[in-house]
Amino acid sequence: DQQQQMFGLFPKKNDRRAKYIIVCFEIFRVHQRSQDFRNAYSILTRLNEKVPNHPMIISRLGRFCLEIGKKVEAISLF
Repeated sequence: DQQQQMFGLFPKKNDRRAKYIIVCFEIFRVHQRSQDFRNAYSILTRLNEKVPNHPMIISRLGRFCLEIGKKVEAISLF
């Protein structure tokens, strides 16, 4: 059980929020790989609004903002 919850990477079977986050990260990854940065950014910003103050989301959004040149927003996230 403790191994499942490690870093929030392995959600419990009934944890819908954690599963939603994982699915959004996968959709983001697909958009990012296809260089559809507008939709990738949109996915992460909406996810950050729905699940505020989640360290994995903030970190991923901040790193992505740096990659696409949104330095001011990245600084505010970090």
